[in-house]
Amino acid sequence: MSPRKNNNWKWFFAIVAALSLCVAVSLIWWNLRLQLKPEQLEAARALWNTNGPADYVLVYTTRKNEETTTDHYVVRVRQKKPYEVIVNGLPEPAERLDYQSMDALFNYIERFLELDSEKDKPRTYTRADFDHKTGAIRSYVRRIMGKRERLEINVEALETK
Repeated sequence: MSPRKNNNWKWFFAIVAALSLCVAVSLIWWNLRLQLKPEQLEAARALWNTNGPADYVLVYTTRKNEETTTDHYVVRVRQKKPYEVIVNGLPEPAERLDYQSMDALFNYIERFLELDSEKDKPRTYTRADFDHKTGAIRSYVRRIMGKRERLEINVEALETK
């Protein structure tokens, strides 16, 4: 009589493979759920237009691609119009003031979403976090998959006057 073969090791690897597949699927699902959708941006902008302050000081940083340095912005807004912008400690020219406010950041993000939805464009990973009371942007990340192109915006402070 020959000894009986033990096939329990096959079950172990089958369970490990099934669990690995479950983890991979759940991570993909989670990342897709985090992606910014145009409806979310519209809702945040509507909340900002309704509840956002007319007078504020906005402090934020931007980092592009793989740069180790960030650009630091201080934007002073009165009656929803920027009147002073300081970029990396230097004042911005008067003709460029309208490109730095919270409304301008919403416009940039909306334009990126439009560009990313065009046909034959590379896939992008886009994520944003908004304040639940005012709709203000807290952070934004856009990365083109397969390339080194990346934009990150982090709002450090939004102080009302």
